[in-house]
Amino acid sequence: MYRTGDRVRHRADGELEFLGRVDHQVKIRGYRIEPGEVARILKDHPAVADAVVTVDRGPDGAPRLVGHVVMRPVLPDDLARRPRHTLAATALEVVFQRRSELDHFYQDIFVHRTYVRHGIAIEPGDTVVDVGANIGLFTLFAGMRPGVRVLSFEPVPALARLLAANVELNGIDAQVFDHGLGATDATRPMTFYPDSSGMSSFHADPDEERAVLRRVFDNERRHGHADARAVAEHAEELIDARLRGEVVQARTRRLSDVLRERAIDRIDLLKVDVQKCELEVLAGIDEPDWARIRQLVVEVHDVDGRLAAITGELERRGFAITAEQDPLFAGSIMWNVYARRPEPRAPRPVRPVRVEPLADPPAAFAELRPWLKQQVPHYLVPAVLVPLRALPRTPNGKLDRAALPAPDLALAAAAPGHVAPRSELERMLAAIWCEQLGLPRVGIHDSFFDLGGHSLLLVATHRRLCAELGRAIPLVLLFEHPTIAGLAARLESDDPGHAARDEAHRRGELRRRRLQQRPRPRSGSPGSGS
Repeated sequence: MYRTGDRVRHRADGELEFLGRVDHQVKIRGYRIEPGEVARILKDHPAVADAVVTVDRGPDGAPRLVGHVVMRPVLPDDLARRPRHTLAATALEVVFQRRSELDHFYQDIFVHRTYVRHGIAIEPGDTVVDVGANIGLFTLFAGMRPGVRVLSFEPVPALARLLAANVELNGIDAQVFDHGLGATDATRPMTFYPDSSGMSSFHADPDEERAVLRRVFDNERRHGHADARAVAEHAEELIDARLRGEVVQARTRRLSDVLRERAIDRIDLLKVDVQKCELEVLAGIDEPDWARIRQLVVEVHDVDGRLAAITGELERRGFAITAEQDPLFAGSIMWNVYARRPEPRAPRPVRPVRVEPLADPPAAFAELRPWLKQQVPHYLVPAVLVPLRALPRTPNGKLDRAALPAPDLALAAAAPGHVAPRSELERMLAAIWCEQLGLPRVGIHDSFFDLGGHSLLLVATHRRLCAELGRAIPLVLLFEHPTIAGLAARLESDDPGHAARDEAHRRGELRRRRLQQRPRPRSGSPGSGS
């Protein structure tokens, strides 16, 4: 028995009523096509991270395949050469500063979930501000949730580049700022520890940093961590290596100034991890903006009564407070403060995710169509390919087909290597193509079929071309020369006199149309002969 994939039901009168398909199979110009199969083949290309193929209506009203393609980001050469690591139990791929530190960040953020304890939560549609983002693991943790927008701040130039690369690699909805936050706008020296980047600070104090690391090593040994005893024997040597710092110039700005510039009306979670600058970050928040903040998680260095000062300030502003020490930092100056407003969160619609086609896709995008033609029959090659940064997702994380952008034909026509028409004949051919294909412009080296043309459109284009030139042209020429440059050259080579006659005919046709479009004088008006 042949299963058609059609879904039907029997009506009371015995007739079959068609209800749709049990799959996504469609029929286009007589061919049965499963778009999912085409998408799977697209994803085999090494430059493609993800893809989905859908069906819409072309300029002629006929159904056509449209491929929405997520291209793999192209990083600067120095970052592209860095090793990458896929975080366990996620599809997140990251570049990093030091692997040992990356593992610590992953355990802290993804496994122990340090920033979502004591009632702190990140929900779809939230706005999260990550201050002291480092290479961006918390930004990824927050941003992988549907509809969550993240503002990420990192003042160390080397770390800010890794942060931006990780956001780009994973298609996270995040704005990366290559500066920190503080009480004032300023540029000042900062100590960057390449082998312990999480301890980099505007207020570096080697004695304090050493004390914290000694306490961490001691707690690891006390809790029986593997190899902790051997590490403890070389603790001072390891501390010396990790605290080899270099001075960089880094910039800070006030948080309230950034909120105004970016038109941010709320902060659902403010995460602050800034190595002894936490009071300065909070001092950069204007009084009216405190009401916009729903939750905070602040790493506090309890020096000179700073823990009591921050918890007291947050309690005064109406937050419920929990302060605790991670077992790894027990007995040190390091504390985490969790603050949230006790009233329940008001229902809020998830911010719709707008996915726009990439205005400047990677060069590999131009290779997709020729490559795909070698993999599948011609009728499986999408009429239009749309490059995207990420596929739109619903709040449940599923593909949101309704949010896929309509094919950006202006972008399709402005492919790399676009060359505008050079002669009157090429301009005339381009005008006919634009009219038939529904495009704002075409290049003389673009293939008619690569721009969405097919046999039926080719016949209509041929008819239109013969009318414009005032002579018969074999249809096969349009198949043999699918580019404007190639067709124009062939038409001119057939007979050198044809080009002049075609141009004269075209100009005469234009004059005739202008005369037809002139308003006729009404009866009794001047010039009517009365």
